[in-house]
Amino acid sequence: MAERKVISKYYPPNFDPSKLRPSRKPDKPAALPTITVMAPFSMRCTSCSTYIYKGRKFNARKEKLEETYLGIPIIRLYIRCTECSSEICFKTDPNNTGYVCEKGAVRNYDPWRMMGREDVQESTDVMAAVENKMVDAKTEMAIADTLDEIRTRHARRAMAASRLPAFSANIKVDDQHQASLEDDHAASKAFNSSNERIHRLSNDTSDAGDNAVSSKSVTTFRRSKRQKKDHSAALGIKRKLV
Repeated sequence: MAERKVISKYYPPNFDPSKLRPSRKPDKPAALPTITVMAPFSMRCTSCSTYIYKGRKFNARKEKLEETYLGIPIIRLYIRCTECSSEICFKTDPNNTGYVCEKGAVRNYDPWRMMGREDVQESTDVMAAVENKMVDAKTEMAIADTLDEIRTRHARRAMAASRLPAFSANIKVDDQHQASLEDDHAASKAFNSSNERIHRLSNDTSDAGDNAVSSKSVTTFRRSKRQKKDHSAALGIKRKLV
């Protein structure tokens, strides 16, 4: 009989620990979690035509799908028929706040479900009517604001049109005044030019007279001697002439 607690082991000379590989079994696919659910609606199995009423308890397999609705994840559930054990599959429907039967069963007619739909439709109709009223009120307010803007624009244009004749008359007066100023300036310019011509003629005549005078008397540029005053005669002193 071998020892239960081996202290030493035998390793052959050709033993290579790098060649040892752990014996690992192939990984199994992860099993879906199992949860307890109640049948969300009455259904009939397509295999054995067994009716399954709403609220019956089942151990269902839960599968989380990749698709979502407005960020809400959609979940698929798998159950089995109570008679033939065939698989029945249905998933959540967040859009309609319910469930959708995919395979294995057919959903029965639910009169209370139709009543609930009618109630929801009536409430949605009321809400839709309120929303339509709000939209109509906003549209009317926008139209009223637009009409006010148009009226204000027309009033401004009418006021500008009423002031236009006076403004045009002022423009005409200003144009006439400007024309008269230009005429005065032209007349004064012409008058000044005629005066220049007259002055030129007078200058010419004066030059001719000066030439005649200068021809008669020749001007000299010698310094003239001033005669000294005899202050002794004023004192009564007589000077003898030698």
